[in-house]
Amino acid sequence: MATGPDSGALVTSQKENLHRQESADSFSEGVQSGHLPVFEAFVELGLTGRDIAEITDVTPPTVSKWRSGKARIPESRLVFLTLILAHLLDDAEAINTLESGHSLEAGPGAWFGAKDARLNSARAYFALQDVMNKDLPVVDIRNGAKEFRRWWSSDAPKRLQEKRFQLALNTGAGRELEMLKARVKRS
Repeated sequence: MATGPDSGALVTSQKENLHRQESADSFSEGVQSGHLPVFEAFVELGLTGRDIAEITDVTPPTVSKWRSGKARIPESRLVFLTLILAHLLDDAEAINTLESGHSLEAGPGAWFGAKDARLNSARAYFALQDVMNKDLPVVDIRNGAKEFRRWWSSDAPKRLQEKRFQLALNTGAGRELEMLKARVKRS
């Protein structure tokens, strides 16, 4: 057994490698089993497989295969979907905050009720997916981010928001949110 100053570094390095391998194994198991948190979060937010297919420009059967684990989701698409989820959660939180009359600074702790529990659940799934994504290859993260930027610069985000949050957009709080977004764009 090695002794001296280098032995501590070797043990730390071995522990880090073991942690990376466990994370990669956990991620692979999640991908292969089809139980990726991002899909669970989309369910909590009310998105269907058809919605996800439209977002990712694939067929609904492809999304079904990704969800069930019968087909492996490309890792760059997984990053893209995670970024979409983050965007939807931010919008849902802002709408919910305005509807509940709490200030935007109040944060997620201001959520109440069944709808709020679903948002909190979606946030938890997002956090888990984010942890799983950290070990993805850099090239896939970069490609997923590029795909998100292309999506963001199109009119797809607005179409998705209008479709998924139609009831909230018809309320006074939804209109107030749209006015806030317009003010931010102007500044």
